[in-house]
Amino acid sequence: MKRIGPFWEEVWPLVGAAIICAVWYQVGRPFPANPDGLFGAAATVASIFASFLGVSKAIILTIKGTPTFKILEQRNYTPILFSYLRDGIFASVLFASCSIVGFFVDHDSVLWQHHLFKMFQIVWIFAGTLSLLTYVRITNILFKLLRLV
Repeated sequence: MKRIGPFWEEVWPLVGAAIICAVWYQVGRPFPANPDGLFGAAATVASIFASFLGVSKAIILTIKGTPTFKILEQRNYTPILFSYLRDGIFASVLFASCSIVGFFVDHDSVLWQHHLFKMFQIVWIFAGTLSLLTYVRITNILFKLLRLV
């Protein structure tokens, strides 16, 4: 199995979210005219991601004292693992928050000669993609841990 370096493992969700935003922007920034249903559904999905990652952290803490956890501690992987869990939870909370804020952003407001809702769309796409990719990163790591147990 091919391994990726620690730097790339840490930054690929951010890079992936930036690339997805750039592609979305290049294809014309498609967005629903009335995104309220999308914002509601996205807030729900983000809450599920955050909940799953919180439960994952609790599950990892329950394996404390097992040989697998001792190996993780000896190799100093537990701080990295918990930081990835924290990143995933924060990204999910950010996405849920953006989705809720989306209900209140005026579609016609202009701020500093920029359409506020268009700027918000970029932030929302980035937060959603980051939430998904940090979730994928920690899920892949957890499956690798399951193979060790």
